[in-house]
Amino acid sequence: MKVGAQVIYDLFSLQKTRSSEKTCHEIVVALDEMTESPFFQRIKRLGSATDGRFGETLSQATVVQGLLPYITSDALADRETGKRFGFWDPSGPEEAERRIFRPFFERQQDEKILANVLNYFSAIRDKWPDAWKNTGSGNMINRTNGFNGFMRFLRPAYLNFTSEPAVISKQQFASIFERIGLTEPDFNPENFVPGTSGSTKLYRMLLEQSRLG
Repeated sequence: MKVGAQVIYDLFSLQKTRSSEKTCHEIVVALDEMTESPFFQRIKRLGSATDGRFGETLSQATVVQGLLPYITSDALADRETGKRFGFWDPSGPEEAERRIFRPFFERQQDEKILANVLNYFSAIRDKWPDAWKNTGSGNMINRTNGFNGFMRFLRPAYLNFTSEPAVISKQQFASIFERIGLTEPDFNPENFVPGTSGSTKLYRMLLEQSRLG
């Protein structure tokens, strides 16, 4: 029987040693459960809608897969290193620039990864509040395509402020989104078609309009 990615990621909550996947799982749980989070009760756990909830627009696997490349290039190796040694050697500056959250993971500062993600998406929510609130069809900002496009833009947005491990404030991220001319009605599946091409188009528009590209 094929086991879905949702189940696999949820099983990392039972893992005793640290790993990049476990860190991502714990961050996703926090994003879903914190009342101040833009993703509060928005994330489907184990791939299906939660009883009594409405408006879950993202899967747990989507959020984990968006975060993981910013932490590691080899999740399996991280898992084995965690089991054998419990710590990771510091990354060089080039790796830290590619994997912007890697230094936090190596220093066991997962709360700083969470803070950056919260601040970044809170700035997005505040820039386009009505679109973010809308969980119905015809809106993509808070669904997989929108999430993937914005997650890809997170790296240049973060590096715009620092090349060192740091928590970027919501106000700093907001200063970038102030340059973006997209309006709330623009976030529709006709402008940004489902799939990689739609999320890539959003990413490129964000780069161009923010003048970070």
